[in-house]
Amino acid sequence: MKKGVLFFSLFMCVFFGVSTISSAQSKYIQGEEPFPKKLSISVLEIVEPETGETNRALKNIIQTSAEISLRERGLNTYMYKKRFDYSTVLSSQQQVHEFLNHIQDDFVLIITYSSIEKNRVRLNMYWLNKAKGEITIDKREELYLNFEFDRRVSSLTAKLLREANAEIRALKQEIQQEERQLPKPKVALSQKGKATGAMKTEETTPYPAYGGIPPSRSKFYLMSFGFSPFFPMGQAEGYFYLGMNPTLDISYQSKIPTGYLGLGFVIGVNYFFAVGFNAAADVYLTQIGTNISYVSNPLANLPIGLFIYTAEGAAILTVNLNRNQLQSTVLGFAKGGIGLSLFLTEESGLIIDVAYGISIGRNETIAGISPELFIYSKM
Repeated sequence: MKKGVLFFSLFMCVFFGVSTISSAQSKYIQGEEPFPKKLSISVLEIVEPETGETNRALKNIIQTSAEISLRERGLNTYMYKKRFDYSTVLSSQQQVHEFLNHIQDDFVLIITYSSIEKNRVRLNMYWLNKAKGEITIDKREELYLNFEFDRRVSSLTAKLLREANAEIRALKQEIQQEERQLPKPKVALSQKGKATGAMKTEETTPYPAYGGIPPSRSKFYLMSFGFSPFFPMGQAEGYFYLGMNPTLDISYQSKIPTGYLGLGFVIGVNYFFAVGFNAAADVYLTQIGTNISYVSNPLANLPIGLFIYTAEGAAILTVNLNRNQLQSTVLGFAKGGIGLSLFLTEESGLIIDVAYGISIGRNETIAGISPELFIYSKM
């Protein structure tokens, strides 16, 4: 019963919690290439379970909720996404000092979580200051896992930042002083009078929001399962009732500048109940073919992307006349749809679209519209 309550709470938090802030994967441990140091304050955010396996849904809610408060404070936030041995780092002052020497960020926020009785979660929050080489703030709180959980995590983070205000303010003043002391870029004029030799500034591309678009995976397999009603149109509308259409799709996704392009195969079964003048029949339209899909990068920093796909192949039309006489024929089919991809996590999400499909044979034409819902996950 307790597990059921916790699962339900997590499910609702995933759908109603805050997950619109983008994140960036950082590599700051010794032996890995760090992010370039910028003249702005950066915070490395680490979220780990106290013990046991990682609860991905709970971890994502905590990460994004804390990140909201960090970014509202004007801090550049990066998330460490590999498994992190926080217990070793926090075991002694020497370990903390060594860890801070190996990172490029100004501060580190470590949050550990554990599920306790009923639907409550215990959070431990540690604020590490690189300049001081120590933990300067240590907070603990127990929260109920409900619709207010994400807001409470953001509120706790904001409270911690108020306590760290003096540290942040001191570092900002130091950075402003450094900026004033930087030499101005030298600019020379070419023969055509255009400025040349100006100092170039480093351009960075923000890491997109969730959507299965982490920079570490530019190519991967994606599996999706969908279900949709099928509303017959044209000739089929006269004798087919509403159809039901489960679909399985497996594709290979490749990164392109504007999003991801996928190539794969699709299997679907469309079931109808057909009624004629003298007889009734169960009708199965089994579709097997290839598809091409496109998912755009997140739109306007929201965890939503444009989704477009097209599919084509062969369809086997099986008619069970009066449920005692089978007849089969092969048709060709084509299908296309457009909609939105909702990025729930970096590994999974939902696709909602409207598709038009048509299957054509010598004497048969079955066409219709389907509002589709897909659940997808990376493989």
